[in-house]
Amino acid sequence: MARIRLLTGTLILLGVIHLADHLFTQPAREIHAEVFVSAGLGWLALLATFFLASKEDRWAPGAALITGLASASGFVLSHFVPHWGVLSDSFVGLGANWVTWTIAVLAVATSLLLAFEGLRGLGMTLSGGDQGE
Repeated sequence: MARIRLLTGTLILLGVIHLADHLFTQPAREIHAEVFVSAGLGWLALLATFFLASKEDRWAPGAALITGLASASGFVLSHFVPHWGVLSDSFVGLGANWVTWTIAVLAVATSLLLAFEGLRGLGMTLSGGDQGE
């Protein structure tokens, strides 16, 4: 559970830095309300996962798996692909600087690590077998 706490805490910190980057270094642009709602749900999931891991709750690994996958896919779909709809806040063509891209890449990598840690905590491996085998 310590790794889940560490990774979730790291994502929370990266999220704060990402928000500051949005506010202070990125060009002004329209961001749809749906993006704010999905980001808010992501924050709730991160905080809930951190809380569960802090309490050593048996649901923490599952929450880490779901939160990690949702966070990684959300960042990629929102920021890494060209504009595609209301949930898109694409950095492609925006002229985003290296700091913006680095924060986003670190958030995706950390999210994937969180998902893998959730898998590990559930006793699963990527090969589909149990760890106890």
